Amino acid sequence: MVEIDLQIDDEFAGNIDEEALCAAVRETLHQQGVERAGVTLVITDDATVHELNRTFRDVDGPTDILSFPNQERVGANDGDAASLPSAPQLILPPELLEAQNSYLGDLIISFPYTQRQAIALG
Repeated sequence: MVEIDLQIDDEFAGNIDEEALCAAVRETLHQQGVERAGVTLVITDDATVHELNRTFRDVDGPTDILSFPNQERVGANDGDAASLPSAPQLILPPELLEAQNSYLGDLIISFPYTQRQAIALG
């Protein structure tokens, strides 16, 4: 099962087919062999993406999409948080390990930027 936390800025809510967008995310993951995952998808404006781009990538301008992968994923054979660099010495319960491994990360999309891209690319 793929869980999608979809967050859309109010100003773009009427322009987004939430069901189709979530279906596209699920199908993309399915095509990659991912059947169990969590992802956060944020649809926002150029200013928000610009600020995130500057803060996290040192790029002073907006872009179409920013991805923030879950850096805490534990390998299937690792089994505990101690295998992560500088992690505390503890063993995660199986349900927490599974939840940690299945969360892929965050995707932040600038609606105006991608709209301009779509028009320019036809």
